[in-house]
Amino acid sequence: GWPIRLTTSRADLKTASDRRNLARAFLSQGAPAMLLGVHLCGTLSLRAVDIFNEAPSLFHLALKPCCLPGIMHAQRGEVFEVGGHLFPACRVCAAGKWRRGKWVGSASRVEVESKFACWADHLFLGVNVDDEGAKAKEQHVVQDSWFQNTFVFASRPFSAELPESVKQYHAWREATAADLSTDPFTNLSTLQAPRGAPSSADGNRSVLKEGVGGGRSGE
Repeated sequence: GWPIRLTTSRADLKTASDRRNLARAFLSQGAPAMLLGVHLCGTLSLRAVDIFNEAPSLFHLALKPCCLPGIMHAQRGEVFEVGGHLFPACRVCAAGKWRRGKWVGSASRVEVESKFACWADHLFLGVNVDDEGAKAKEQHVVQDSWFQNTFVFASRPFSAELPESVKQYHAWREATAADLSTDPFTNLSTLQAPRGAPSSADGNRSVLKEGVGGGRSGE
């Protein structure tokens, strides 16, 4: 067996409630941890940076972006925000996708390559590290036929402080327990849970597939 126990969890990182549930499941003890995001397509890269920025116990980030966000984000005039950094979706979205190993779409290779470089730059700018931390954008050739060879790395001192969403959840649990101890007949439906608290509707969700500009169209 493995010398270190592996625990898996399937979640849709594009859903805020799933990200909060993931933080409660794996980051609620304030233990040192690293975040590794490999070939994250589309906006999954944004969400990985969000998780790193929110959780002080994550002392290292290694991110390998893959496909660009889908063109629908640009068509809707969206503005992406990550780590307090904002940029218009039209700068990083391209029309097309990979299908059975072939590129299908109106966007040229030149356009997609340029937008991927811009995408990596914006992801890098969205990573938050303090003065004692460091971040870098590096090129490591992992494929010859295409150009997604950019990696984003970040390191910072470890902190046992919990993510804000986890602290809010713990506060809600304590308040709920206090209310029930005072009045055991309290109607649980009247106790307001924080956003993302487990409910009967929560469960394992399939990861959404999205992205253009790479050899993979999903996670």
